[in-house]
Amino acid sequence: MRTMLTPPALLPVLLVLLVAGTGFADESAPPAEQPAVAAPANAAFVSGLSPADFQAEFDRLVRDGFRPIACQLDAPDRHTPRMGALFVNDKRPGAWLARGAISADDFQKTHAEQQQRGARLIGLAACELDSRPTFSGIWIRDGGLRRTEVLKGLSAQQLRDRTAAFAKDGLRPDIVCGYRSGTSLKYAALFVDAAGQEFDLQTDLASGPAQTLLETSDASPLRPHSIVVDDSRGAPKFSVLRIADGRAGTAAIGLSETQLEELRAERLAAGDRILQLTPYREGAATRHAIVFETPADRLPQTGDDVPALAAFDDALQQHLAETGIRGATLAISRNGQLLFSRGYGYCDAEERQPMPADALLRIASISKPITNIAIRRLIDEGRLAEDTQVFDFLQLQKPVQGDFDERWREITVGHLLQHKGGWDRNEKQPEFENGFDPMFHPGRIARALGRRAPLSARDFVDYMVTRPLQFAPGARSSYSNFGYCVLGRVVEKASGQSYGDYVRDAICLPLGAEDVRLGRSMVADRDPREPVYCDPGETRCVCTTGRETVRWPDGGFLLEAMDAHGGFIASGPHLLKVFDAYWMDGRPRRPGTRARWTHFGSLPGTFGVVTQRPDGINISVLFNQRTSQNDERILEVVNATANGIGEWP
Repeated sequence: MRTMLTPPALLPVLLVLLVAGTGFADESAPPAEQPAVAAPANAAFVSGLSPADFQAEFDRLVRDGFRPIACQLDAPDRHTPRMGALFVNDKRPGAWLARGAISADDFQKTHAEQQQRGARLIGLAACELDSRPTFSGIWIRDGGLRRTEVLKGLSAQQLRDRTAAFAKDGLRPDIVCGYRSGTSLKYAALFVDAAGQEFDLQTDLASGPAQTLLETSDASPLRPHSIVVDDSRGAPKFSVLRIADGRAGTAAIGLSETQLEELRAERLAAGDRILQLTPYREGAATRHAIVFETPADRLPQTGDDVPALAAFDDALQQHLAETGIRGATLAISRNGQLLFSRGYGYCDAEERQPMPADALLRIASISKPITNIAIRRLIDEGRLAEDTQVFDFLQLQKPVQGDFDERWREITVGHLLQHKGGWDRNEKQPEFENGFDPMFHPGRIARALGRRAPLSARDFVDYMVTRPLQFAPGARSSYSNFGYCVLGRVVEKASGQSYGDYVRDAICLPLGAEDVRLGRSMVADRDPREPVYCDPGETRCVCTTGRETVRWPDGGFLLEAMDAHGGFIASGPHLLKVFDAYWMDGRPRRPGTRARWTHFGSLPGTFGVVTQRPDGINISVLFNQRTSQNDERILEVVNATANGIGEWP
């Protein structure tokens, strides 16, 4: 029985095949201003490994930036498991787990545990080992919420029956693998939520009908997705799964080694990627089945076409291809009028839902200019002054025990607006060799204060009063998230409202910018218009008192306490309503005035920029991923594109 993916070798040795350069359409050279480096291999096949060796190779490839997309399990002698997998290197982040050659019970236990922690199955393979069914799986924890079901031990008829029943509930097979169980052929299958998506699964086909089915796929919306080969009963039999997901693909069976290499070279040169590669026996000869997918030339786009601004579509598509980011929004206004609003890529981890042009994304530190606006309004209303000293204004208290830095009393609202409050997050401090930004250490602060998670923004202020400043207020400038946390409390004290309510009532609603609002840390509390935030990191959840781990964007930091320095979510068009009305320093925009302001925002799982140009053009670009690889280049991209527009609509 041959199932899923393996390169043309079944010997118990490591085989790694690297496909480099132009193998994939969505792989491109580094940005021009970066040092020239050799293009990395963008696909890797490993095969014939013991479970321990496979795990080591799996971990190495993942560390090197590869992601697994399929796995293989075989036991040529029925006693010794050999594992393999297909990896691609397309810059997409994720946290993967592989488990191989485990019993049905252990597989089910592992699968349940991974589902409990928010991971989903993306790879499944099976074989008979010492007369027992044995399984391998790959799981990813990426924020995906797609409904799935896994079934094992099915006959061909049971597979067809369950497939038909699941289809009525909106599920289709995504992975089908076969394995011998005694003298019987059994199937295991992963079903995924795909309501409305057409598919076709045919089992127990001879070579001729299987080849005919694959050839007719060229004229059908259905493309080959996976092939199961049973070569244990003489002439091989095939099970073919085809799906209609808007993408193109091809497949072939019965290939000799030479034919395989010729077809593989041809399809990779054309930009296709390999989904599955399976060797099998046909008489005394080794044959191969292979499945290719043709990636779309461009990510999906949403929003209205504006032909005069199509250059922005091209620029964003190229930037996304270069960085590997899979979701973004772009909004452009001119002299207060919205001209362009687009969504690019996907808003879900499974890449089934295009990113809406008006999706709500975290804007991170782009929140700070909104705090500037709030403070300036309160100053204009006479409820504050730039020289208001925040220690007395907030009625802060000296710590009962320990030292107190008296310079706290000198900090003014003006100091905080200019990042001159006295905190330097990069300076070495007692207990913090690499500097200290309190907003990213809520667990430590909760323990120091003896308070339970989740902390409030005021809790961070209470803690920082017990710590020394790094410089005298006003002496120099050092970018400070915490300084803006303090400004948020100043807004609350001066307005008599919560920070979020004041910004909503005084700034956003009068402008019709109701999409600019405070976000939430945990997935269950988020606005349904938010996308998944892509980041491979995991950490202890800071929103609960438990010890569970979460993805960084899903409770690794306390967004609610970051309100005034990084807590907002927004759609691009409504964010520009705010910055069409106010400069980023907080002052109202007056007719005929010109200035240039830019602010970036960055958190695990999000990156963005808003720029106000002297020509009256405002641009917002928001991503649901940060790469740390030249993120800020997007400002050059959109400015260069704007400069090249000859006539604005």
